[in-house]
Amino acid sequence: MAKDYSRLKSLVSSLIKKYGRTVKLLRNSRVDSNPSAPWSGASIADDEVTVVGVYVPLTGQQAVMETHAQLMGSVSRSKNCFLIAGVDGEDIRTFQKVQDDNKIWRITDVNVVQPGSTVLMYEIEVDG
Repeated sequence: MAKDYSRLKSLVSSLIKKYGRTVKLLRNSRVDSNPSAPWSGASIADDEVTVVGVYVPLTGQQAVMETHAQLMGSVSRSKNCFLIAGVDGEDIRTFQKVQDDNKIWRITDVNVVQPGSTVLMYEIEVDG
């Protein structure tokens, strides 16, 4: 019998909404400028999704870094991340950037917290 994680998923989502702020996830996609002449080049368009995320600066905070290392594995000294709840209909691992107000962060890694088939949240490691 499969375990039902719906209550845990709604708790994670409500906590992220309560303590988070609105950020945009950006994904570059190439669009042919002229489909009948693909040699003429392609333009780059940004797909964006607006989500609520919690910014977690892990740089130099020893207690947070030790806890994170126990839960998720090794951690570098310059790591920062955003925690976002599961987004229906989007694969967060395909995005390249996070825009928080005027600052744009480059996504270096995306860790999925997913017991079974239920995506609880994403830990998006950023650099920039």
